[in-house]
Amino acid sequence: MTEEGRHHKVLRILRTLSSASPSMETIFTQGACYRLYELLKRVFDEAVPYYDRLHVITRIGDRFYDITGEVEPNASHRPMDFVSVAQAESASVCYLTVTNVNNATWPTRDEMIEELKTHTTHP
Repeated sequence: MTEEGRHHKVLRILRTLSSASPSMETIFTQGACYRLYELLKRVFDEAVPYYDRLHVITRIGDRFYDITGEVEPNASHRPMDFVSVAQAESASVCYLTVTNVNNATWPTRDEMIEELKTHTTHP
């Protein structure tokens, strides 16, 4: 797949997720950003998480993404190491637990992955 083709595929996936609920942007920018990386990693083996201690973005090829689309990393974004992965996973779990306590119903990670698969089989 070309770089441009991969870029358009990533953007299609992000639009699909964003359109699932008005809350998706909030979910994936305020606590579940590492989970978005995990979903993208299932589709793009070369995906790498970058972290600036506040937000995880995903590098795929030469471009960076979060739920809003293509983004520019700031000077603090670095590839994640074992410690930052643990911090991000902890933050994601904490956020999702809190939102679920407030009677929100979010799809499971496996449900999201299945939904992604249905939208990424087309060129």
